[in-house]
Amino acid sequence: DPENIVEYAILSSQVLDSSREISELFELGDVESTLIEGKETKALCLVIGENKISIFMEKNADHADILKRFSP
Repeated sequence: DPENIVEYAILSSQVLDSSREISELFELGDVESTLIEGKETKALCLVIGENKISIFMEKNADHADILKRFSP
């Protein structure tokens, strides 16, 4: 929904920041991807080098296929 672009941007930023903080807290290393799921949608948040990418999709979409496309 284009009306929610700002909310999506804030959500993805918070997810990436929280993932980084949790990783540092538990000494897990660099976070490459984070998946969050809601009732109807899910978001795949990726960190590729200095780039941060968030992909919002319907819950039944294949996020593993998308993740494979971004893997080296």
